[in-house]
Order: sequence, then structure tokens, then C-alpha cells
Amino acid sequence: LIPTGRDWVALQSEIVLTVAVIGILVWPVITGRRSGRVSGLIAGTGVVVAYGLTWIRSIDPGYVFRGLLVNDPAAVFWEQILMLFMVGVVGLWFLVTRRHVKPGDSPEFFTLLLISTIGMMLMGQTTHLLMAVLVMEIASMPSYILAGFRKDRRVSAEASLKFVLFGAVCSAVMIYGMSLLYGVYQSLDISVIAQMIQTRGEVELAGIFGFLAVFVGLLFKISGFPFHFWTPDVLEGTTADVAVFLSVASKSAGIILLARFATLLGPCNEVLMSGMAITVGIVSVVTMVIGNLGALQQTSVKRLLAYSSIAHAGYILSAVAVVMPTAIDQAMTVLGIYLAIYLFMQLGAFAAVAEVEDRHGNDHLTSFQGWSMQSPFSAAGLAVAMISMIGLPPFGGFWAKMLVMVLCAHQGGWWWVITASIAVNSVISVGFYGRVLRAMYLQKSTGPVFGIPKTTGLIPILCAIGLVISFVALSPLQQTAQRMSQQFRTLPSR
Repeated sequence: LIPTGRDWVALQSEIVLTVAVIGILVWPVITGRRSGRVSGLIAGTGVVVAYGLTWIRSIDPGYVFRGLLVNDPAAVFWEQILMLFMVGVVGLWFLVTRRHVKPGDSPEFFTLLLISTIGMMLMGQTTHLLMAVLVMEIASMPSYILAGFRKDRRVSAEASLKFVLFGAVCSAVMIYGMSLLYGVYQSLDISVIAQMIQTRGEVELAGIFGFLAVFVGLLFKISGFPFHFWTPDVLEGTTADVAVFLSVASKSAGIILLARFATLLGPCNEVLMSGMAITVGIVSVVTMVIGNLGALQQTSVKRLLAYSSIAHAGYILSAVAVVMPTAIDQAMTVLGIYLAIYLFMQLGAFAAVAEVEDRHGNDHLTSFQGWSMQSPFSAAGLAVAMISMIGLPPFGGFWAKMLVMVLCAHQGGWWWVITASIAVNSVISVGFYGRVLRAMYLQKSTGPVFGIPKTTGLIPILCAIGLVISFVALSPLQQTAQRMSQQFRTLPSR
């Protein structure tokens, strides 16, 4: 029962972030000062060190902590994506958000942010339902508070309340589903459940309802239909750094966890997985349609990006649906590429919106008029991010969508419906992304022209460079994603 050195190696990045949390909390006690800059530096240092450790981490693929967690290249790949993203989130706080946060609130802010991050890191490392619900709550509880961290804004408090209510209901449904699975299979380990289904040759009705209930809980994290309603209100009501954190990290963690379950369950029963694939495929189509149609009606750019993130959840779920029948390796490779590129698109877009909101006091579409003249680098970064979200070359978003479409098309049959849905919805997205681009480049500013700070556009332009590189040189990312996909499927037996 005592963890070995091999067990602790799998958690070295999480341990570093835990030490950073302790440092953030202890520093004000020792010095008597609640410095926002010091808290941010400690958090940023912890994230950078954790990211560095992922490159020198000793990987002995297999289960650790008595089967509760997994240590493999797939888990490391997820941690690298998440840590790289968190560097951008902390940088966004320093460049924009710090000026609007009371210094005394910063230690609590970064404590909540890092604890939630630890939970999301662990979501990519478990195949055990009990551990899954624990790490999901570790990730979710701080997120509820972060959503309402701007205590002086009514809309922020309202968003936080909606977030809590949706999260509580979905968590209850998920836990009930796990109880059904335990009652049928006497285990909460997905690999054990898969072996029992394969041995019995059939799936009990209670087991089907159990899997659907677990899927409900994951759909909440992913912002999939019909559990997407919290996303626009929460992302609009909070600061840009928290908004992009919830939009990217939370969604990606849910996707990774769902993919873990799907790859283990895939070979166990053809009827079960075909039914689940159809279910996820239908949900993916409806999710992308609702996301794009909802974005067409928005004048708040943060709400527009929130609905856009819902649409991208639909695109990503399309790849997850393909995981379930047969094409596990190809689907997981595409999924890894999409998540890595999605990081740059969302971070660049929200960083640019944060600067507009900082300068004009709101994120209304009219505030973006003439933005290319006021802050050309920020506007260019936002333009690249949005063109990439549409799926047009020469940016990485083109490969992300194209690979998903090709993946679905190769399956034939009804999968062509999903392929066509992605293409049609991409065309629809031109309408709302084009409105923002038109405001920035073709309309004159209605307000005063401000001086341009030295740091403006730094994060958006870095993300734009990343999107260009991912289009021109996709092979390294593709090879890394291929190694990840093989490990998802080839975990050693217990």
C-alpha cells in the first residue's frame, strides 16, 4: 500500500505545482505582504518548472498507485500541452488582468488556478471511475470560484451560480451512473469493466444507463449539447484569463478522459461501441450547429468566442466518436493534433479580446472598430486566430479541421453526415468571425486612439506564429501525437 518511487515519478509535475501553491499561501504569512506580482511569479515559476520536468520525466508505461493512475507518453503529452497553455494564461494575467485585480486577492486567485490545473492534469492520467470523479471535482470546485472571482460585478456572480448549479447536477448524474456500473460489474476500473463485458458477450441495460450517465458528466466539462448552457454566461462574466482557462483546459481535460475510457472499452463489445459512437456522433453534430448558430447572434465578442468554443467541442467530439468503433490510432492522432492547435487559437483570441476590453472597458463589437490602427499586432494575432478557427490556410486550424473531416470520411456510411456537417458549419462560422475582422480592418474607430503599450499584442502574435508553424511544419506534432495514440491503446495489463 506504500507508494513506490515509480509512483511518485508519475506525479512530479503535480508535486511541483503543489509546492508552488504552498509558496503562494506561505509568502504573505512570512512577509506580511499580499503582493500580486510575487504570487504571479511563484505560480509562473511553478508552471515553467513543471513543464520542464515533462521533458526529462522517466516513463515506464503502466499503472501506478495501485491502478488509480497511468504513467505513459499519452499522459506526458497532455501535461506538456496543458503546461504550455498555463504559461500563456499566467502571462495574460501579468500583461492585462493584473491591473484590474486587487493585490490582496492575487494569492487566492493563483491558488485556485493551480489547484484546478492539478485536477485537470490528473484527468488525463486515470482510467478508474472513482479517481475520475475525484479529480474532476478537484478541477471543478476552484473553477466555480474563479468564475465569480470579480466580486464587484453582478454578471460574474450570476455566471458563477449557474456554473455551480449545472456542475452539481451533472456530477450527481455521473456518480449515479458509476454506482450503476459498480452494481453490475463490481468494479470501478474501466479496464476491468471492459474485460467483464468481453467475457459475458453482452451489456446489461443497467450498464448502458451507467455509461450514458458518465457521459453526461463528461459532456458538462466538454461543453457539449445539451450541457453547454453555462459556457456563454460564464466566459462573458469572468476575466479573459479565467475565460480562456475554462474554454481550453477544462474542455480538453474532459476530452482526454473520455478518450481514455473509449480506447479501453473499444474492443470489448461491438454493439455497445457502435451505439456509443452513433450517440457521440449525433451529439457532436448538434453541438457544432448550436455553437455556430448561437455565435451568429452575438455582439459581445467574448460570448461569440464562447459559442465558438462550443462549436469546436463538436468538432473534437467527432474525432472521439471515431475512436469508439475501430480507428483508434488514427483518431487519437488527429485528436492530439487538434487539441494542441486549439490551444494557440483560443489563447491568441482571448488575449486580444482582453486588450480591447482593457482599453475600452467592454468587449462589444463596436469596440473593435479600427483596432488594427490602434494595436496592429494584437489585431493581427486575433485575425490569424479567427481565420484558423474557420479552418483556412495558411494556419494550423486548417489541418485540425481537415484531418477530422478526412478521418470521418474514411469510415464511410453515415460518417459522411458528420464530414458534411463540419464543412457546412465551417462556412457558417465565416459569418461571425468575418464581422470581427470587418470591424478591425474595414471600419474606423468611433473612440479616441490610445497610445500603444510596449507589451500589447505579445501573446496574440506569439500564438499566431505558433499557428503558422503548425501549418508549415506539422510533422513533428503529428509524430508526437502518433506516439501518444499508440500508448492510449497499448497499456500493459495489471
